[in-house]
Amino acid sequence: MRIAEHFDPPGGADGGAAGGAELMRPGVILGPASAVDASVRATLERLLAVEAGLGQITVNENGGRGLAELIRWLMRSWGTRGPIAFLIGPFSTGASGLVAARHLSNAGIMVRIVLAGSPRSLGYAVEMQLGMLERMGVRPIQLGPRGPGLAVREVVTTASVLVDALLGGGLCRLPRGHVLELVQLVSGCVTPVVSVDYPTGVHPDTGGTADDWLRATSTAILGLPVACVVSPGCENQAGDRYLLDIGVPRFIYDALGAESAPWFMDGSVVRVV
Repeated sequence: MRIAEHFDPPGGADGGAAGGAELMRPGVILGPASAVDASVRATLERLLAVEAGLGQITVNENGGRGLAELIRWLMRSWGTRGPIAFLIGPFSTGASGLVAARHLSNAGIMVRIVLAGSPRSLGYAVEMQLGMLERMGVRPIQLGPRGPGLAVREVVTTASVLVDALLGGGLCRLPRGHVLELVQLVSGCVTPVVSVDYPTGVHPDTGGTADDWLRATSTAILGLPVACVVSPGCENQAGDRYLLDIGVPRFIYDALGAESAPWFMDGSVVRVV
């Protein structure tokens, strides 16, 4: 791994109308030594809890805050103000997406939530984050037994940004059920997609794709990349890639066998170049 000097925002070196120096981020070049298998990535949160005392809520808050920062930057570079549709799946990926939605809602940006299942089926962390959003007046929409209804289709097709927080986090599985239905719906849109960890429907280890998968405009990698977002040609699936600091101590990277260079010495969100 080596640090690049800088990268230019999409609006140009000066950030264009959207930018300025605020949009600049250092760039980091990641190779195979920086990535881990999905099965290893799936153990990250357990290790953070057991070895570092960082519970799931803390990790989700760190990841979601960085994701919100990245989305704000991308929205400025794309010249859009919202609304943002968050597609929420289970466990940590979905919870981090909801944390980002909360931060963006606090910033005055319209966010809309689509759940790929009942809150209980998506896990405690998702349920907890949903409770806070509902108290803020942000009400989620849940897919019904017959698939995406008119309300879900309206949310997806009218969004200016779609956030794919459906799988990620080392969940090595094909899209199925409501996740598959959302993937099929989003695949017909031209709206920019921001995926969390890696695009849904892309195999995290091999980069192979399911019959239905999402092509990301940008991918937010929470703390530790899997192979499909650092392998040659991955931009065709993952788009522009950004690495987010979620507070992983160096000794955890070492325990997982990942390269542990100082990726975040110049910022908590860095572009992979």
